[in-house]
Amino acid sequence: KDSNKAFEWASKAAEAGDVLGQFLLGYAYHTGEGTEKDWATAVKWYELAAADGGPSPQPMENMGEIYCRGGHGVAKNLDVAVFWFRKGWEEWESGCSASNLGDCYYIGLGVTKDLAAARSWYKKSADTGRPEGKHMFGKMIFEGEGGARDFDNGLVSIKSAAALGF
Repeated sequence: KDSNKAFEWASKAAEAGDVLGQFLLGYAYHTGEGTEKDWATAVKWYELAAADGGPSPQPMENMGEIYCRGGHGVAKNLDVAVFWFRKGWEEWESGCSASNLGDCYYIGLGVTKDLAAARSWYKKSADTGRPEGKHMFGKMIFEGEGGARDFDNGLVSIKSAAALGF
């Protein structure tokens, strides 16, 4: 794997308007593969890749994560992070985006803490097969957080997440 060569090809494709190239170039700047880590430039390319729904929900999810953390030229902005996670769900029904929204509501990142909303987002994530969604949904119903307690179904969901390696 030659990350410098991959960066060069992604740059050419992105500059030519290729959506996958834009995503890959954003990813290179996000991770520092083949170039210096520069999240502001990563966001620029991710935004272009996500403009028409993108090649996948990944540009939206990655921007959400960048804005959750902040750094490398990007200010932490939880409102923007929630916006991108929500967009990943709305455009792709992404289980990862739903799980991230569950986390936001569970601890109050960029939204008012709301355990019922967190539980709902984790359920959506679990329904897509995401192990982290299955785990958190199971935990919440097992403990009765954000709704009725259900030991049996909570345990089933937690075991399902564990079977997927979570």
